[in-house]
Amino acid sequence: MSETILVPRKLKKKILSILRDEFGIEQFEFEIFKSGKRRLWICTKDLAKLDLRGLRLHSIGFYFGELDDNLIRLSFDATQVFAKKIKKNIIEINDEQAKAWFEGYDIKIPEDIAERYNERYVVLKYKDDFIGCGKVKNGKVWNYVPKDRRQEKDIDEYYDVITAEYE
Repeated sequence: MSETILVPRKLKKKILSILRDEFGIEQFEFEIFKSGKRRLWICTKDLAKLDLRGLRLHSIGFYFGELDDNLIRLSFDATQVFAKKIKKNIIEINDEQAKAWFEGYDIKIPEDIAERYNERYVVLKYKDDFIGCGKVKNGKVWNYVPKDRRQEKDIDEYYDVITAEYE
């Protein structure tokens, strides 16, 4: 198990720069911690002020994403928390694509969009909601929806089964 540490000032500056350049996130009022080589966690500045010396923490705050060289893949939760601040690298998807995404599949996107965002992370928007972040590669957005959050059955079918039990 790797230890969680507060990121050094230089790395924090780099992360904030990536967030601004890639997602348009201008204001960021959190402290950033790192565990392992790539995993990023965030918490409030007040929590970060606590004396954590001597504690071996697996994580602190909530999982924010992964550092991927000069890019960041936002976690599923981070796309929700920062929904009002994300202004760039947004791809809107339709019903069919959203269904495939929640089932854990990579989704095909139009060629011009794939070329524009190739090898970059994008946030997917379905109707009024952000539903995750994936990397554009080979004409698809690679799926990173956690397995425990994937939709196994068509939600309409599931709803029909449950409501039938109560009739």
